[in-house]
Amino acid sequence: MKKPGYLLCRAGIISLCVVVFYSTDIMAKAQDGAETAPEARADLIIIDNMKSYGPLEKASVEFPHDAHTDALSKKNKSCNTCHLTEKDQFYPKFKRLTNTGREEVMNIYHDGCIACHGEMRLKGEETGPVECDNCHREQKKFTSSRLAMGFDKSLHARHVQAHEKKCETCHHEYDEKTKKLFYAKGKEGTCRYCHKEQTQKDVKSMRDSSHIACINCHIKSQEKE
Repeated sequence: MKKPGYLLCRAGIISLCVVVFYSTDIMAKAQDGAETAPEARADLIIIDNMKSYGPLEKASVEFPHDAHTDALSKKNKSCNTCHLTEKDQFYPKFKRLTNTGREEVMNIYHDGCIACHGEMRLKGEETGPVECDNCHREQKKFTSSRLAMGFDKSLHARHVQAHEKKCETCHHEYDEKTKKLFYAKGKEGTCRYCHKEQTQKDVKSMRDSSHIACINCHIKSQEKE
């Protein structure tokens, strides 16, 4: 018959092994989760334009914008590689000024993105995917850390000075009769009064309008330096 002390010691060893096993298992799962957790990116753009034409046939596409601008800069290419211009202003949509239709927009992305990736792959360069499921992933690789855009009011005086007190550069209202924008002195307000989260009829969303107005202005300012 085993002595009580021996049995207690054996039970303690077994309990310790169980604790170590479960602790190791939990740590391993935590590490696996950390490895597969989506990477937070402020430059993440979700390509899901097809939603406006009905339910998506495939998962939306994650587009890390900075990764592409870095790749283009190394080839001495500019924003115009992906964005069209009209009246010396580039537009945020990919290779188009407006959405024309489901098939047309889908083909623009497929032809533009896959062709570029394929060309780089043939040259032996590091590039993005060319297979459907590697772009349209159900399990997401990234998550957006982007904050809502806004204007730092502490920089307002700097903008006023840069534009020689021409407030109409940024502030305007819409005349329903003439169908034109006009400057109403003394009624300057935030862009969000008219530009909402989503595009409404002929009024661009806050995101699109700010990209067109602000980024184009900053680009022109840099060109003058």
